[in-house]
Amino acid sequence: MDIEEVVSTEYKTFEPDARASKIKGFFQESGEEAVVVEGDGYRGVVTRRMLISSHVNPDEKADSLVGNPPRVGRREDVRETARLMVESDFKFLPVEEGNDVVGVVTANDLLRNVNSQLNVLSVEDVYTQDLITVTPSTTVGRIINIFRENAVSRVPVVDGGLEGIVSLYDILGFSVREERRDKGGGGTGKSRDSSGGVQGGFGPRHGDADRMLDIPAEDVMNSPVETTTADEPLDEATERMLNRDFSSLIVVGEDGGPSGIITKTDVLRSLTWTDESHMDVQISNVEFLEPMSADDVAEMVEEVADKYAEMQVLHAHVHLKRHKEKMRGSPLILARVVIYTNKGQFVVKGEGYGPKNALRIARDKLERRVLESKGVSRQDRDAERMFKEMGGYL
Repeated sequence: MDIEEVVSTEYKTFEPDARASKIKGFFQESGEEAVVVEGDGYRGVVTRRMLISSHVNPDEKADSLVGNPPRVGRREDVRETARLMVESDFKFLPVEEGNDVVGVVTANDLLRNVNSQLNVLSVEDVYTQDLITVTPSTTVGRIINIFRENAVSRVPVVDGGLEGIVSLYDILGFSVREERRDKGGGGTGKSRDSSGGVQGGFGPRHGDADRMLDIPAEDVMNSPVETTTADEPLDEATERMLNRDFSSLIVVGEDGGPSGIITKTDVLRSLTWTDESHMDVQISNVEFLEPMSADDVAEMVEEVADKYAEMQVLHAHVHLKRHKEKMRGSPLILARVVIYTNKGQFVVKGEGYGPKNALRIARDKLERRVLESKGVSRQDRDAERMFKEMGGYL
């Protein structure tokens, strides 16, 4: 199946000299995920996520913000398009004919087109069990750091029970509202003039971007939260996300507490799985992998899997994030590894200078996690080995 039916020729464009604040305002008002920057020709794409994930000056020009997602043709295969979206972390790909961009394809349109075929899977098959949560008092600044450090874009708010959820887009929308209030709109921290009218401003945080980072999660979160269960058919869960414009659903257990999260990215990833016997490994931000190769990463995962004959790895996903910090020329790399197996899902993170160190740390954590799932700790295994080497005598 190809993507021709879901290619759209209607998308928002901005000139290269458009200010970041203007694009940010458009995202908040329209709910769109991305825009195309065009001058004499196609320059690139700016996404909502870019404006939150980086420190962006409001006066910065669009031309300096653009990213360059992979381009696809009208007849590109659905699986390949989904793979490119997952690995590039762009859910909005330009469609080209020759050297010209003639349209776009979005993750939402792609999922709508294939959703009827997802009924063979359930939420349990694809959802992420490694759930990072915050409390109602966690600050916006801390949440942004959690997004950056863990390569996630949303966190549930928990206080005994599930209270809400905060996403990158909630923070973007909130910051735009506060900027507008700063220019005279109404808001929290209201005061009334002698005529009884509401004056502008928003209390003690007025005009103070640094103090905006101190705002608690409960002030920006969405509530109530849309939830699902592990046994819900994947097509039904995906349809709810698409129809209600949710980017994710919180997976709850029998006690009603959060046990994981399913996102549209998780669903896209499931489209890339194959029936082939070899291990399927995907790498996001593969350019950060040099001088290693994708085969090196697959070999790393296979080394762990081969030690445990009962475990079969169905799919593995590695997300790489490069920090600005360096040591002897090697950048600090965060490697987040997720493997989907017949024994459940395992998620680990490793951080080190250069991809080799980061992935080595992740591999060691992965091995420990698998051992723990079997009820055998590393210490127990080593003690058993030493006992055997000593001939069974203490």
